[in-house]
Amino acid sequence: MSLGIASLGIPPVVHSYRHHVSDFTAQAPVTETCNAFDIADAFPEDRIEDLGYQRGSGDTNNNLPNFYLPKDPLGFTHVGDLGPVDMKGVQTLALIELTALFDQHNITYSKLKQKRQKNKVASTMFGVNLETLLERDQRKYPDTKVPIILQKMTSFLQENGLAEEGILRISGSVSRIRQLKDDLDALLPGATMQWDAYTTQDVASVLKKWLRELPIPLLTAGFTQAFAAVHSIPDSKQQIQALNYLVLILPDVHRDTLKHLLEFLSMIVKEEKANRMGLNNVAMIMAPNIFLPTSPSQKPSKIALSELVMATGMATVVRLMINYHELLWTIPSLLIKQVRYQTKLQNNRRGREAGKFRPRKNKVDFYRKLENDALETVVDVVVESPPCCMWPTSYRVPVTNQKDETTAEKVVRKLCDYSIKKHSWNDHALFEVGGNIELRRLDKSTVLPLLFRENPLGKWEVRCLHPPIYEVKM
Repeated sequence: MSLGIASLGIPPVVHSYRHHVSDFTAQAPVTETCNAFDIADAFPEDRIEDLGYQRGSGDTNNNLPNFYLPKDPLGFTHVGDLGPVDMKGVQTLALIELTALFDQHNITYSKLKQKRQKNKVASTMFGVNLETLLERDQRKYPDTKVPIILQKMTSFLQENGLAEEGILRISGSVSRIRQLKDDLDALLPGATMQWDAYTTQDVASVLKKWLRELPIPLLTAGFTQAFAAVHSIPDSKQQIQALNYLVLILPDVHRDTLKHLLEFLSMIVKEEKANRMGLNNVAMIMAPNIFLPTSPSQKPSKIALSELVMATGMATVVRLMINYHELLWTIPSLLIKQVRYQTKLQNNRRGREAGKFRPRKNKVDFYRKLENDALETVVDVVVESPPCCMWPTSYRVPVTNQKDETTAEKVVRKLCDYSIKKHSWNDHALFEVGGNIELRRLDKSTVLPLLFRENPLGKWEVRCLHPPIYEVKM
C-alpha cells in the first residue's frame, strides 16, 4: 500500500506563491540546455519544464541533465537551516514521500545485515562508528561535524593530489598503507600528522579502506540498499528527488560526512583534464567503497555474490550524488509547508489542553484566528540589531505593503554595516523564530512581507554566525 502525506491526516498543500518556472530569474542563465527543476514539487512532472540536456564541463562522459532551482520568494531552505524539532519533522515526512515514490515504481529494500568481525582488530580510527569518532573529536573541536581523520586525509589530497593522474585509481604501496594506518591510529588528538613518507596514492588507498571498514556504513545499514535502489527509477528527476529524501533522512554525522566526501570527489572531477579522473571514473571507483563495507579482516574475494549483484548500478547512484550534491542538501518547500501545518495543529492542541479556548470542530480555527488578527493589526515588524553591534539599532519592515520586496539580506546589511565589532554582515543571518516554525535560517533572497503572510506570528532575529575558531592541525 502506498504511503503519502495524506496518511498523516494532513491535507494537500496549495502553494500560495506558485508560478511557472519561466516567471522566475534562474540562479544560472536559462538556456536551451538547462532544466528548471523544482525539487519542492514531489513528483508531478508536468510542473517541470524540460529544456534539453547539457554535457557537464570537465567530463566528456557526463551526459546528465543540468538542473537548477527556480527562484522561491520565501527563500530556499538548506540542511542546517532548521532547528532540531523542525528537522525531525522533515525527516518523518521525507521517509513517507520516499516510500510513496518507491511504491510507485514497485521498489523494495531491506536493512543491510551487519557483518560480525571474527578477529576484531584494535584500532582507534578504523572500524569505529562515525558517531564515536565525532564524539571523541568534539571534545577538542566542539564545532566540527565531520571526523577529523577524514578531514586530514581529504585536506592532504586537496593540497597535493587533485591534479595527479590516477588519483583514487592507482593503489599505493601495501607496506606504506599499513604503516600510514598505524600512524593515524597512534596520532594523538590535536597532533600534526607527518605526511612526508607517504604518496597521494597511499593516502587515497587508506581513505577508501577507512570507508569500507566503517561498522555502520556511510549510508547506514537501514538505507544503503535504498540508495542502491535509486538506479531502478527510470526518470532522472525522480532519481534526484529520491536521493534528496534519503539525504534528509540520514543521521546528522552520516549526512555531514557524506557531504564532505562528495564535495571532495567533486573537486577531483573538476580537475579531470589533469588527473584524467572524470565523473564516471570517480563514481565507478568509489561505489564499492561506499556500498560494500567490509570488516578489517575480510578479503575482497570473500564478498558475497549477493552484494556484488546489489552493487550493479551503484556507480550510477554515486555519479548522481557527486553531480547534484548541492541540490540534494536543499529541503523541499513542500515539506516545509507540511511542517508549518503540523506545528499549527500542535500549538492548537496545547491551547486546548490548557483550557485557553473551547474545542472547535475545525482544529486550526483558533490558530487561524490568531494569524488573521496579526495580519489585520500588524503594520510593520521591528528587527533588532544583534548583540555584537557596537551601536544597537532596529529596522522596521513594512509588511502591509504588498509591493514591498524587502529581503532578508537588505535587513541584515542595514543593521550590521558599520556597527559590528569584529565581523562583517556576511557573518550574520536573519532567522525566523516561533509561530508555525521552531527555527529557520532565512535565505538572503527571502521576501519578508511574503514570509510574514506565511507566518504572521513568528519573530525575526539577526544572529551572529561566527563561531569560535578551533584550528584543526592536519
